[in-house]
Amino acid sequence: MRVIRRLSAVSLVAALVLTNGAAGAASPYCATPREAEALRVRSLQNKLMVAALMCDEQPRYDTFIGQYGPALTAHGRVMIDYFAKRHGAKRVKRVMDDYVTAQANVHSLDSMANRDEFCQKASATLDALLAGGDSHLTAASTEIPNNRIEGPLACLREGRD
Repeated sequence: MRVIRRLSAVSLVAALVLTNGAAGAASPYCATPREAEALRVRSLQNKLMVAALMCDEQPRYDTFIGQYGPALTAHGRVMIDYFAKRHGAKRVKRVMDDYVTAQANVHSLDSMANRDEFCQKASATLDALLAGGDSHLTAASTEIPNNRIEGPLACLREGRD
């Protein structure tokens, strides 16, 4: 029973951060396709980080980080700019931390809901990524739907919600 309450509480917090993380935001800035890609890449990275912990994929996750480090850093800079435009420069660190934590929580919940399926998909994603280059990172990140990256406030209208 405690696990169910804990999962419910974590789900609620993650949902609030993902959908209302911009409470009090300076403007309703909408993500550009490049910014949406950066948000998806970070969500994918968080998913693989959870897989490293939950599916014993730490060595392959470390290889992924080594292989894609420069691309992940570049996407991180795009995210910083996005959150600065959306929430103001003074709030960037807090908003980014909230976003990254919410993404990790969502993927952690996914892993607990069906660990075998989660681990199989994460392993297949790592296989594809470790066999390819930076273009594979963008392609793999498209598995993350818009409603998982920022909620309705991101203004993304690509039919992936």
